[in-house]
Amino acid sequence: MKEKKTSFKNEIRESLIHHALVPCILSILILVSAISVAGIFLVMQQNRRECESFSSWFGGLIEAYCEEGERLSENLSIREFQETSSYRIEQLSDIYRFLNANDRIGEFYLLDADCNRLFSSNRDPMMDDYVQNCIRWNTNRDFTEARHMIFNYEIYDIEGNTSSCLLFWKLWQGETLSGYCGFALPSDRFETMAMQQEISSILVTNRFDRILINRTGGFDDGMKKVIPQFRNRNGLLSLSGRWYFLRTQQILKDEVKVLAVSDCTEFVHLIAISLLLLALVAVVMTVMIFVSAGSIAEKETDIVYELVEALKQVEHGNLDVRLDIHSNDEFEGIGQSFNMMLGSIRHLLSRHQELARENTLAMVQAMESQFNPHFLFNTLESIRYMIRFEPQSAERMIVNLSRLLRYSIQRGEELASLGEELEFSDKYLQIMYYRYGERLQYQIDRDKSLEDIRMPRMILQPIVENSIKYGYGDQKEEVLSIFIHAEVNETNLEIVVEDDGIGIPPDLLMELRENLGHRQNHSGHIGIYNVHRRLYLLYGKGSGVEMESRVGEGTRVILRMPMIYDEKTQG
Repeated sequence: MKEKKTSFKNEIRESLIHHALVPCILSILILVSAISVAGIFLVMQQNRRECESFSSWFGGLIEAYCEEGERLSENLSIREFQETSSYRIEQLSDIYRFLNANDRIGEFYLLDADCNRLFSSNRDPMMDDYVQNCIRWNTNRDFTEARHMIFNYEIYDIEGNTSSCLLFWKLWQGETLSGYCGFALPSDRFETMAMQQEISSILVTNRFDRILINRTGGFDDGMKKVIPQFRNRNGLLSLSGRWYFLRTQQILKDEVKVLAVSDCTEFVHLIAISLLLLALVAVVMTVMIFVSAGSIAEKETDIVYELVEALKQVEHGNLDVRLDIHSNDEFEGIGQSFNMMLGSIRHLLSRHQELARENTLAMVQAMESQFNPHFLFNTLESIRYMIRFEPQSAERMIVNLSRLLRYSIQRGEELASLGEELEFSDKYLQIMYYRYGERLQYQIDRDKSLEDIRMPRMILQPIVENSIKYGYGDQKEEVLSIFIHAEVNETNLEIVVEDDGIGIPPDLLMELRENLGHRQNHSGHIGIYNVHRRLYLLYGKGSGVEMESRVGEGTRVILRMPMIYDEKTQG
């Protein structure tokens, strides 16, 4: 995937924003978060302390009454209590001693087997009737209770005003139920004790969620039960637009639940207002920092973009560009160094071009000097052969050779026209025809529209010479046909020399192709390498020689170069 580009100006702007806006907002967030966490922690701690403190006090008190009730159910005899005054006094003394030790929160009741009152420490007749009816109703409702305890931690309402926790046990005379004893603990007395201990916001319910103690003043569902939202819940919750932190602790073998309720509405509202103010401040700061960062980035990056623009011009070949920076800082030094560097590059480039031209000219001249002796040697060998057998033909060969030599030694111009090169190749092939006779057939296709194209002198002859030299191979008696033509391929001129000779073996063909890519000739085939190298040096990449050959079918050599016309001819 292509990497997305960014600009230096944007990077500076984003950097300023990150280093200014982010730390500020993070600092405010951390502060608000710290205050929020500290506040919630303090609320949780206070809530936990009240819940545990009240649970410990209330659970200990109820357990004390349960232990006393268990003792009485095992030791108290209703017959003796009724018949023996000393026994009655002794038992009541112990009972009043226990009630006084526990701040007279509970009242003691003694009933016979028919739930008739035998004794009560309470002087309220309504409470007496209420207790008798409750005991009678529970004994009729369930006969499968434990041997000694009728019910435990039941909560009842008296005329809609006061709830009480009733703790009663069965009394037995042998295997016969003789009566009931127990305690009634009014909830208002618990609340008084809780107020003395500075415990607020406490709810106490039985396992059926009936409320015994309600220090919160609310959360009643109208049926003396705690509202469903508070049942078996812990943590922060929202109710009717207010926020509460709730902690529930079960005591007395899960028979009683203590709920500590802390109103956090004001604190939550404070946090919400703080977050709203933070958002407002963040928006204002973001706008201000974005504007300031953009202005600063624009000012600080103008010089950088000026330098970038200068580098782009250099990249496109303009070496005359100059930087005029007066910033009295490091950028001014960069501008001066840039100008000095371009001056040095222009000087070195000029010198390099001059040396390259001289080197190219020297290499081309050296390659041309390799053609002439090689060609002359082969031609003279042919003439020597013809003088013995065909003097007249030898004479015509000498005339053609003299014309060729006159063409080849014209050093005034390094380039010739395509027409001249084709004429030169025709003269050369005429000389070769005198040597091979009918065994050599050739054809030169001349396109008049292309004959004025300029090309290096003496560049076709080595290719034609190779076609004759290697086209026959060992089969000297066979007929060899050579076809020369020029064509235009896009913007390039391509001169094709084809023969139907024996072809080039694949290994040798691969070797010749690889050799064309070297700066130095690494093979014994000088002619074709020199032609390729001359074209490459004169015209650059894309110009040169391309070879195709199949064994037994022939060879095809393509000379590729740009189309350059003589300006005088064009005019």
